[in-house]
Amino acid sequence: MAPMRMNVNLEDVIDKIIMETKKSKKELLKRIATKKDDLGGLITDEGAACIVAKELGVEVFETTTYKRKRIQLKDLIVGMNAVSVIGRINTIFSIREFTQKSGQKGTVAKFLLQDPTGQIKVVLWNEQTKIITDRTLEENNIIEIKNAYVKGGFNNELELHLGKQGIIEQNPKGIDLSGFENLPSTSSLFKINQLQVPMNGDVIGKIQWKSNITTFKKKTGTGQVANLNIFDKTGQIRVALWGNHATFVEEVSINDIVKIVNGYTRQGRDNIELHVGDDSKILKDTSTALDIPDTAPITSRSTSIIEVKIKELTTESRNLKVIGKIIEKGEPRDVKFKDGSDHRVCDVTIADETGSVSLSIWDEDIEKVKLDKAYCVENGYVSVFRGSLKLNAGKFGTITPSNKVFKRINKKNNLSNQELEVSRKYISNLRENEVVEILGTIVSIPEKNPIYKSCPKCSKKVTFTDETWNCERCGKIPNPVSRMLWSFSFDDGTENMRVTVGGKIAEELLGMTTAEAEKMIEKELIEQYPLLVKTKELLGKNIILKGNIRYSSFSNSLELRANSIAYPTSRDELSKMLVRVENSI
Repeated sequence: MAPMRMNVNLEDVIDKIIMETKKSKKELLKRIATKKDDLGGLITDEGAACIVAKELGVEVFETTTYKRKRIQLKDLIVGMNAVSVIGRINTIFSIREFTQKSGQKGTVAKFLLQDPTGQIKVVLWNEQTKIITDRTLEENNIIEIKNAYVKGGFNNELELHLGKQGIIEQNPKGIDLSGFENLPSTSSLFKINQLQVPMNGDVIGKIQWKSNITTFKKKTGTGQVANLNIFDKTGQIRVALWGNHATFVEEVSINDIVKIVNGYTRQGRDNIELHVGDDSKILKDTSTALDIPDTAPITSRSTSIIEVKIKELTTESRNLKVIGKIIEKGEPRDVKFKDGSDHRVCDVTIADETGSVSLSIWDEDIEKVKLDKAYCVENGYVSVFRGSLKLNAGKFGTITPSNKVFKRINKKNNLSNQELEVSRKYISNLRENEVVEILGTIVSIPEKNPIYKSCPKCSKKVTFTDETWNCERCGKIPNPVSRMLWSFSFDDGTENMRVTVGGKIAEELLGMTTAEAEKMIEKELIEQYPLLVKTKELLGKNIILKGNIRYSSFSNSLELRANSIAYPTSRDELSKMLVRVENSI
């Protein structure tokens, strides 16, 4: 699982600094090397270059205005304006409708553009999308795009957006178009057993099973999803079809072969899943040269259920069976999922003779599970919530009554009340759901408002509509609570990733309270002002963070949710190094 990378490479950053400062490349390389030495080597070349750029007043991650002539796709970097490019349309994705903040409906369309040097996603908004709906543009058309600008999009992939004065011209004159006719394939075709998280790519497989279409509520109305199981000779995988793609299950049958274009992976509870969303396509594949067996291969991943005692639970525990007695049961509470569906959850404590642990029970199981009775949690798994172990049954697990009689219960060894042992790790080696400690350097800070209004009951973000504050979960809120939450890019010399800090941790790192930040915003009338005034002080700062590694569907990458912060000292780091050396001998 590779965490999110920087938007640009080292040469891109250096070129931009040279362009805007006229400094020599030799001088810049020297400054970058010095910056790395100053930070003890705990930063990549790209991270050091970004800090040097900031010191010189060059905004690497922000949009700047400078004119470019026609350019090859390989030379595009974030921030370029007035760009002209020529390429062949490779793939056109479905047009998506959305509701704007004003309440008006909007549309967005995307397609992949390719030239001899590379490929980029092109984004069209609202009126611009008509050239797709009326089929003015089709796949394999050769076009020139004028007056476009480059942004970092989903998962920090480069995107080319058409400006208000932008133009798309088909078969541009005065250009030798022969070089665009037979471009090399850019398809990232993967076997199922090659898929990892996060990843985008193409997959071909045979349908083993398909579901009906499920409709659900969401903020903007209703949504729909359907599922397939597909396989090739290397394995099988569940495929989720979202939105308009869901109706595809009505067009295909079992044993049909399908091709998924630009699907994206997500980590399911036990296995990787493949998703087909707005920027993906799924279609029947009629090729006869595909080497796909008649039946799905047996996966090598073991899915046998293992019975364990509570004291043996760890953050890695999966496919487990636990039998215990319910010794505590909290009050049920209402929650709303991201898809808009309403649920109820209740926290109980389950114990055996070796220890106890918190267990989350959902919906209909809440009334079934009784205090002082024994139950079997089968096909369960362990997660980390706010730094503590928690046992879960999940959607594939079961909680059933057990006849086992416990003569003795160990209440003292409560795993959910114990501080988890945290190990120091490199970003390049992180996995989802780990609790880790990372030593690294802050290399960039998005300039956003670090304060949000929240519900005092559930802490969720609230919105101001119809002259009142409203919580999606709790309804009208007379007095919302201000909370601090902000993020930054963190680099440890092996890789970099997004880190989110909130509450006391966010206040400590920023060096001001939430109330002080709010007063600053009110005085300066600039929402991002607290971060603006602290950016210079924070960039290049070495810190030690502890927290949970989570998968972000927004960035399609791993992120760190920090719950503690410390500042490294030479004595402490030397002691830890000696311990690691001794343990390795």
